[in-house]
Amino acid sequence: MKTAVGTSLLIIALNSAVGFMGYLDQVSISWGLTLSFTLAAGLGTVLGSQLSKSIEASKLQKGFGYFVLAVAVFVLVQR
Repeated sequence: MKTAVGTSLLIIALNSAVGFMGYLDQVSISWGLTLSFTLAAGLGTVLGSQLSKSIEASKLQKGFGYFVLAVAVFVLVQR
């Protein structure tokens, strides 16, 4: 499971980087916002890595499922 998640995240990161580079000369970018999101993602990655060492995978999967459900409800309510 960890290898599959890691591989998936690597592919997503590479795909995002290539897409980002493709639009660099076509749109204006708020570098402050971009860097703050990058920093938050990096911190989240480190925190998630530490949590995965101390919490069972099944509990992490269940918690992630609830998190995705909560975000979906939030998005639906905002519409």
